[in-house]
Amino acid sequence: KQDDLIQLGTDKLFLDELKFKPIFDESLTILNDEEGVHEVLEDAINRLKIRIITWDGDNCKKCQMCIPDCPTGAISFDSDNDTIVRDKEKCLRCSICYQTCPFGVIKYFLAKFNLDTNDNEEEVIHISVKASQLAERRA
Repeated sequence: KQDDLIQLGTDKLFLDELKFKPIFDESLTILNDEEGVHEVLEDAINRLKIRIITWDGDNCKKCQMCIPDCPTGAISFDSDNDTIVRDKEKCLRCSICYQTCPFGVIKYFLAKFNLDTNDNEEEVIHISVKASQLAERRA
């Protein structure tokens, strides 16, 4: 789905849906209280926001401007392979690299989650992803 995000314009939304029941059922194996589990999951899902960074390494110009600005050292230059490398484990998704890159190689998105009922009356998690509003400021 990363390819879908890379093509996403600043005025568009990427929408997806995730079934809630498997998550709910798995949670019941930890806490056998349907009402309590549902309440905790609903609160967590509806508050959840995730920052997503995509990295189009094929179009990277290797200018290395992003490397010194990364606060965790998650970005480095691999001289053996002549490429810029991002360590996803170290990355805070703070958007500094996104703001630094003059070539648009790095994209920054915000994902929001919402527990809802679909047309079949099944509970689902709606996921909406949009390009960060930072993108509008860069244009």
